[in-house]
Amino acid sequence: MKNKTKNCKRKSAKQSAKNALRQAQGRQKITVVIPTYNEKDNIKDVIGQVLGLKIKGLNIIIVDDNSPDGTGNIADKLSKKHKELGVIHRKGKQGIGTAYLAGFEKALKEDADYIISMDADLSHNPKDIPGLICKAKQGYDLVIGSRYVKGGKIEDWNFKRKFLSWSANLVTRLLLSLPIRDCTAGYKCYSRSFIESLDFEKISSIGYAFQVEMVYNVKNNGFTYIEIPIVFTDRLNGHSKVDFREIANSAKSIFKLAYLYKWWCRPVKFIITKTKNFLF
Repeated sequence: MKNKTKNCKRKSAKQSAKNALRQAQGRQKITVVIPTYNEKDNIKDVIGQVLGLKIKGLNIIIVDDNSPDGTGNIADKLSKKHKELGVIHRKGKQGIGTAYLAGFEKALKEDADYIISMDADLSHNPKDIPGLICKAKQGYDLVIGSRYVKGGKIEDWNFKRKFLSWSANLVTRLLLSLPIRDCTAGYKCYSRSFIESLDFEKISSIGYAFQVEMVYNVKNNGFTYIEIPIVFTDRLNGHSKVDFREIANSAKSIFKLAYLYKWWCRPVKFIITKTKNFLF
């Protein structure tokens, strides 16, 4: 067991040295992870637009959950034309959170320095990728493409959807004491060091609450973060995967996170501290 641990440490040290050398030589690698489920009408466009940016060292990993509409097969055909494209096939719909983790794991194995998460439906504009990378290279471990900072906005959503999104962010921020405006954003750029720090087996959120858990891990483990404005647009093709059941599961996961991280300790501690100060 000790020999196995030593070998893992040596391998990690060698990998870190390799990454440092590549960065010093200006050969940094960026991997965009895109989960898909029934995105046949969007997959070709999103891949084409991301690769069309012509960013040196950029690769894409598609994580397909055995889409009935053949999205995975389309991705496979495109991967034969584009060496920068890789495809992970999973047996069925297992949640967007686990899809991202599968993509992150593959990205780390392929020596990614920066890992970007984005939607397949083009609600995240690929033209924002350079901005995310630029901020990440300034030393931030998490760069969030935010709808709720100055300059950011949502287009083509009705009032109900905007209100639900805004409310979910407000509740999340209060429950987990997060200073970030867009906690549920899916358009993010992570540093390799942050992703390497995660224990994937301890990530509890398998659905959209995964985005919140990532933000919480960044903030509460001393990593750096910043939000930059993006314009989020509603999908043109296909149907949203967010239904009432997904919303309920995400809410349950967020309350579970709040309980696990003892959010209730903060107001109790505040009251005790204020009382002691008043009395003594």
